Amino acid sequence: MKFLKTLILSFYLIFYSFNVYAGTISSELEEFLSSAGEQELVPVIVKFKSFKFKIKESKKKSRVDLVKVLKNEHDKLKEKIKSTFKLFGIKQINDLWHIGGFSFLAKPELIRKISYLYDDAEIKLDRTIDMPSFEATDINTNEWNIDIIGAPKLWSLNIKGQGVVVANLDTGVDYSHPDLYHKWRGGNNSWFDPYGIYSQPHDVNGHGTGTMGIIVGGDFSGTNIGIAPESKWIAVKIFDDSGKAQISKIHQAFGWILDPDGNPDTDDAPHIVNNSWGFIEINQCNNEFEDDIEILNDAGIAVVFSAGNSGPQKPSNSSPANNRGAFSVGSVDNSLNISYFSSRGPSVCTYNIFPHVVAPGSYIKTTDLFLNGAKQNFYTIVSGTSFASPHVAGALALLKSAFPEKSIRELINAIKITSIDLGEYGSDNDYGAGIINVKDAYNYLADIPEITVDRNSHTFVKTLINQNSSEATFTLKNNGYGNLFINLIRIEDDVNFSLTFDSCSGFNLNSKEYCSIKIIFNPKITGIISTKLFIHSNDPFTPEKILNISGIGILERLRILTPNGGESLTAGSYVEIKWAETKDTEFYTIQLSKNNGFSWTTIAKFVKGNSYNWIVPTDIYNRTKCLIRILGYDYRKKYITKDISDASFSIVVIRINMSVSKDLILNESLLRISWDTYQLIRPVNIVEIYFTLNGGLSWKRIGQMEGNPGYYDWKIIQKPSNKCYVKIVFRDINNIIIGTVKNSLPFSII
Repeated sequence: MKFLKTLILSFYLIFYSFNVYAGTISSELEEFLSSAGEQELVPVIVKFKSFKFKIKESKKKSRVDLVKVLKNEHDKLKEKIKSTFKLFGIKQINDLWHIGGFSFLAKPELIRKISYLYDDAEIKLDRTIDMPSFEATDINTNEWNIDIIGAPKLWSLNIKGQGVVVANLDTGVDYSHPDLYHKWRGGNNSWFDPYGIYSQPHDVNGHGTGTMGIIVGGDFSGTNIGIAPESKWIAVKIFDDSGKAQISKIHQAFGWILDPDGNPDTDDAPHIVNNSWGFIEINQCNNEFEDDIEILNDAGIAVVFSAGNSGPQKPSNSSPANNRGAFSVGSVDNSLNISYFSSRGPSVCTYNIFPHVVAPGSYIKTTDLFLNGAKQNFYTIVSGTSFASPHVAGALALLKSAFPEKSIRELINAIKITSIDLGEYGSDNDYGAGIINVKDAYNYLADIPEITVDRNSHTFVKTLINQNSSEATFTLKNNGYGNLFINLIRIEDDVNFSLTFDSCSGFNLNSKEYCSIKIIFNPKITGIISTKLFIHSNDPFTPEKILNISGIGILERLRILTPNGGESLTAGSYVEIKWAETKDTEFYTIQLSKNNGFSWTTIAKFVKGNSYNWIVPTDIYNRTKCLIRILGYDYRKKYITKDISDASFSIVVIRINMSVSKDLILNESLLRISWDTYQLIRPVNIVEIYFTLNGGLSWKRIGQMEGNPGYYDWKIIQKPSNKCYVKIVFRDINNIIIGTVKNSLPFSII
């Protein structure tokens, strides 16, 4: 037997020495082999070019049929070469069945023999790549990223990713996290660790946990952090615990994504796979994973890649994100500016626009390691294109949930077409087609209209009573894709506002078409006047669009409207001081007099607008000769005019409520004296009640009480008089008077 093996090996040596059609060894592997020892085991990947033709023949098959064809063809290939591998003593071989390949360890001499034996073999070094870098910070931020791509608008339609499975190839996932635990699909077809260490989802780094949180995270933190919170997830741990990913393991991961349970008769592949990783080499086209991406695309699986963090130079892209078939995603911040780190185009592989689209990737809140509750702070704020691509994966999950019959290619096309243009006009090599908007993509796919107005409110400039303002123009647009029909436009207040032009009512707007309306302000009263403009259309989500309109009616001169005399205001209450502006006044100082204008106290200085919310001040006495004065200033705060209340108003601190309705009181009767106190200067300690029968020339104390009971029962034993008054004095804990009041009109005792 040993002699036979030697004879066969000799035959192979003679054969490959004369075979000029040898397979190819990559330059990287060739360099490695030249320095490797003769007995060193070198990790390699062998792929066979002929297998690509089988891939192309299978493009139009169903996913189940595609998997069956690929596995069947791979089995034939394996049968063809297994004797050679066995002869060369290569024992542990990993099948890369979906791309017609194998990975194994071999000595340099055997690697060269294999290349000469098989002229269609491509042999490459099975090297490793590093986990992508990213930034984490303690900066507090809200979920601006969720709103800006329109996800909540689909949630309002109960489209949250139901029925969709999303995968990621990353550092793993900490499935103990409360936002992720119940979203894992579970079973033996939902987790793959090609290194054979973890039998259930695991992550020691947090990168994969963070990307998955953006896709499917829930609201355990109090607010939703994921784009498609009702989707299910599966995952592959392509990076080991040291942050290294072997290329053959990534190939295995793509094969597992095609057929997670290993049974080609069951279709358990995900709809979308997110890839937040790549080679570190910039501006090089590495097609190592192009076949994997192509096969997943043919199988109807969206392959989303982060663009990379090598910006801002142009170009600054890397593979596989720049490969044909990868859907690449760059990053923007919350001001919709391209993130400085986001990689730029054009693609050095296809020479096309790169990235395809952008999504939020700066300061994004997402899930961090939970470790079964061992970590107290299990959310983090992250930056990097790694966290932009999950937004697209989540958006695709929402669209697939809404349109399960649509192909992934149709959904990706909708996202590209409806992305909001940023940067240069049209697609460019910073922003691609623009920032994704999943609601617009939904409108496109559903062929429905969407009404938009260039603004949701308008405030007219100050306008004299009974005169017209200049016209305000509103532009209406059909931002959807079905025909938009404007049924009716109406103004709630058609006395002070008028519709002067309308090219919208009764008309159909095609997608992206405009129309306009014009309104004037014609105030009949002074002050702020507000109304609403109603636009009725066939937009299924906003059948009634409401705009807020306001204006200020003014007089020729500054004028106080309230309090302007005769009012009775209670201390401590809130009162709105209002005045009519003029076209020249911009700022206002408000003053109060308690003595009919003899002296003034400033309430507020340089107020804008035509009203002020005033807390009525307290006092020891009720004040009956109060006035308000308004001083008007121009935009330079130069005094130009003033107005004073037409008549006095009162400030009431204490009010006496006499229990009798007549002014004649019988001697020796019982009189209940009651009172109301409003805002006193300090808390009451003692209440004293005084009486006079000579109009106030002299006073006699008739009672004293602790606290403030609000009433006193007085047994009247006095001389008859028609000049009787009652006075109540309130003292604090230091016996200082904090309030005093007497009845305003005399009563008689008979």
